[in-house]
Amino acid sequence: QSTRFGDLLRFNGCSGSRDIVATGEDWSITLYWSALQPAAQDYSIFVHLTDENGVIQAQSDSFPAGGLLPTRALPVGQIVPDSRIIRIPPSLPASSHLKVSIGVYDHLTGERLIVNGQDSLSLAVLAISERSASAESTAAINFDNLIELSDYHFERTLVAAGDPLRVDLTWRALKDIDSDY
Repeated sequence: QSTRFGDLLRFNGCSGSRDIVATGEDWSITLYWSALQPAAQDYSIFVHLTDENGVIQAQSDSFPAGGLLPTRALPVGQIVPDSRIIRIPPSLPASSHLKVSIGVYDHLTGERLIVNGQDSLSLAVLAISERSASAESTAAINFDNLIELSDYHFERTLVAAGDPLRVDLTWRALKDIDSDY
């Protein structure tokens, strides 16, 4: 089933790599678009992954076809695949969920095309799992070649002022250290 974004684009469906993804991993999705009419200007397409509070945790914004095909160049009626790879933040809590939504907007003004009376279209919900112990850390920060912050984890992603927040840090010594810090 297809869905219209304004009078300009038709969303013809999508295929995603999986419904469960681990923190720190890449998740991929391919959107299928076709132009309803020639575009007078270029529009960007977004894929937003939002948490239960509506906060964008990861996203991809570009022209169709992975940024290679401006909407003015989209052939009318021809289905064009638009593949995206989005990194899931390593700080997301395992067992959380992210809503996948897409939208089309004027990249100069930010004005969005309307779809089904809304400014975006919800596609799916991703379940977030914990990274395996063998997964490579994406948070490594080197401190003067003495120690390295190799991983971190927040217990949640939304905190009100004055609320406590538990942060787990994993450190690794890179060589013997003679001083305390």
